[in-house]
Amino acid sequence: MVAPVGKSSKIPRKSAAARSFLERLGHLLILLLLLSSCTSVSTYETLLPGQVLALNCSLVSNRVMLDVSIVVDVDAATADLRERNSRAGTFVVWENLQVEAQENRFLVLRSTVSDLLNISDQHRVNFPNLSYERVRTIVMGNLAPVTTRDKGKCWPI
Repeated sequence: MVAPVGKSSKIPRKSAAARSFLERLGHLLILLLLLSSCTSVSTYETLLPGQVLALNCSLVSNRVMLDVSIVVDVDAATADLRERNSRAGTFVVWENLQVEAQENRFLVLRSTVSDLLNISDQHRVNFPNLSYERVRTIVMGNLAPVTTRDKGKCWPI
């Protein structure tokens, strides 16, 4: 069938006002992302006494997305760590973990020991870009240790 003369078979395009609004909204979102990525903490050592550092970190381990929240008490050199595994539906909290300050980063150390299994984690947050790495070492009996490294990114909360 032939379209009638004078009628367009094309779908009408968005109006100029709608396009302008969407372009401005896109520019605003890009600006917000750039500004939020510029937020950083200089070094662990420069944090003021009595200050608390609260970070949320994301990483992928064994094809599972994990969210890790780290709250560091600078005075006590301890941290609380919360790990959420949305795939398994688990939420684990560890409190009063040891924190080691190093040049341009800090480590939160955690270990679980049983008769059969020893798991130790080092959660590393690097300054000033807040990159994140979890180094997990698993030892089962007399077998050789297995070490995994998972990387991610943190941001202040």
